[in-house]
Amino acid sequence: MTDESLSTAAFRVIHIRSRIAEALLNEAYNNTSPEYMADILKAAFKTADAIEHIAEDGFNRKVLPVFLIQSLETALYIMDSLKIPLSRTTLKLPTENEIRFLIQSLKSTQ
Repeated sequence: MTDESLSTAAFRVIHIRSRIAEALLNEAYNNTSPEYMADILKAAFKTADAIEHIAEDGFNRKVLPVFLIQSLETALYIMDSLKIPLSRTTLKLPTENEIRFLIQSLKSTQ
């Protein structure tokens, strides 16, 4: 994978992770059930941290497919573990197929 296509993949990962975080935070803002609040806030915090690291790697031209794959696998985990609050969102979420396709694309570069 070229540096340019790896950078594009990094932006896709950032986009996917930020869409999930946005949906979760929107749900929290709109009075989600209290039992999900701690998990939503933790997922949003961890997502912000992951996005920061991906961006920093991009600035330093050190984007590695393995870290992007880990971030996408985490996105799948978050979507599965918080599927009830995410099911109530009106925001556009990434699909599982979209995430898995990007994972496979990244794995093929290793």
